[in-house]
Amino acid sequence: MTTDSGELRVGTRGATNANVSAAALQHVHMTYQARRGENVLALKDVSLDILPKEFVTIIGPSGCGKSTLIKIIAGLVRPSSGEVLLGSSEVTGPSADVGLVFQQPVLLPWRNVSKNVSLPLEVLDSAKNDRRAAVEQLLDLVGLGKYGKHYPHELSGGMQQRVSIARALVHDPDVLLMDEPFGALDALTRDQMSFELMRIWSERSKTVVFVTHSIPEAILLADRVVVMSKSPGEIAEIIDIELPRPRRNEMVNTPEFGAYVQRARTLLNAETTAH
Repeated sequence: MTTDSGELRVGTRGATNANVSAAALQHVHMTYQARRGENVLALKDVSLDILPKEFVTIIGPSGCGKSTLIKIIAGLVRPSSGEVLLGSSEVTGPSADVGLVFQQPVLLPWRNVSKNVSLPLEVLDSAKNDRRAAVEQLLDLVGLGKYGKHYPHELSGGMQQRVSIARALVHDPDVLLMDEPFGALDALTRDQMSFELMRIWSERSKTVVFVTHSIPEAILLADRVVVMSKSPGEIAEIIDIELPRPRRNEMVNTPEFGAYVQRARTLLNAETTAH
């Protein structure tokens, strides 16, 4: 946010909020073993509270552990130390309370759109009628209501990613984790998908954690932007984004938006060049 003097006010390392969290990381460290056998510290003392229905974006230098952080929250990877919570429950493995979207849509080519979206419900053994209704509703939500019988190869990259988002939401998780979901898209499609995602987030009232390399994208989407340090990844700062919602395309040309971009870029440049 900004002070009376117009300066951006920024959070501190490991900033937290006293309210009940949708997800929380408490003093998380992550060490892995490299091919040569040496231990590599990927994440160092990461503490973060994410509030219900909050949209949090994560940016940082390449290799700082952003994707690892997403996998830890999702329960796909166990941290070396520290605690990870979804609500009040400790994360010990994958959970139906979490939906995941990756950079690539990872759709099954032999299944049509509807059957790709219904896959989580099949795994959860939901009733067929419930599956059908949920899939139809989600495809309408992402603008693909007429494409249920199409196959992935018949869709554009942006449409495939919409299918991926629908699949992540179909079992109604509380938290949606997104790891650079628009990174492989062209600039125009990427912009369109950002606004589509904000619309879907607004309608579905989910908690979203979104990793990106794009500073403008991070600011446009977020309530808070988490800036990671270079490896080993720590939370360098947290920027509160106090831009009105709904966000509009013309907002990116305002001085307020530009100030956030400059602040985030300055932080990233400092982290990238730090020794």
